[in-house]
Amino acid sequence: MSWIPSCSDVARAVSDDSYNESSPSRRVMLRLHMAVCWFCRRYAAQIRWIDRAARETWGVPAPGDADLKRRLIARLRS
Repeated sequence: MSWIPSCSDVARAVSDDSYNESSPSRRVMLRLHMAVCWFCRRYAAQIRWIDRAARETWGVPAPGDADLKRRLIARLRS
């Protein structure tokens, strides 16, 4: 990754929830990118909306529930 993350770097961090687990300097760089990139801000808002809708519909999954994650991914791909 270069000094400023690309849109694909930001999308990956937002999608796989590694944003919250990133180092403080990486989070700052991701925030800087989103401050100037409307597309990434919009994508992050959509991911948050989907996450909230899923939690309201199906409840909060247990942290680290690998089986649930595997089943959700399988259903999304089908």
